[in-house]
Amino acid sequence: MAMSHDHDNELDPFAARVRALETILT
Repeated sequence: MAMSHDHDNELDPFAARVRALETILT
């Protein structure tokens, strides 16, 4: 799965968590 679309991460719970963590850490 290529991360071409950021909105696609919503379909992936793992990716969503990573995004959430990145938002908190950043």
